[in-house]
Amino acid sequence: IGDLSRVFAQVVLTRIGAERRAQRARADAQAIVEGAGVGVVVAQHGRIVSASPTATRLLGLADHALDGRPIGALGLEGDARFALDRAWAALAREGRFELDLRARRVDGDTRVLRVIGSPLHPAVPGEGAVLVVEDVTALRAAQGQLELSRLILSRLHEAV
Repeated sequence: IGDLSRVFAQVVLTRIGAERRAQRARADAQAIVEGAGVGVVVAQHGRIVSASPTATRLLGLADHALDGRPIGALGLEGDARFALDRAWAALAREGRFELDLRARRVDGDTRVLRVIGSPLHPAVPGEGAVLVVEDVTALRAAQGQLELSRLILSRLHEAV
């Protein structure tokens, strides 16, 4: 009986240690997500499980306002929802996706968001995804201005 109780005590201590390590890992992950300079969204089964404060601020929302909401709560416009559906399919097939989507903030302003998706559990791609979201509106506007400048210069050069 003494050996059995020592083994049982060791099993209990091992389990307590594993639970503490898991709690520490969750706390570390949450700190990383909340401190990241880009938005981070965790989605499962078409719903947002967790969204970082940066992700919610990109859409003009309060911290954690997206938690538990459908993925459509991202305020996607027009073809963006269809594009995101295709991206989910690519995630299942290829294990990753990357695309730009137009989203409307609650204040009515439209932003261009770069979304990079990776499986939540790489061994089970359909289980969910981690989305990294970054506002690239200014970058896309600058690229558009650059293209316009190139076009104007090209036309001027042709005219000379």
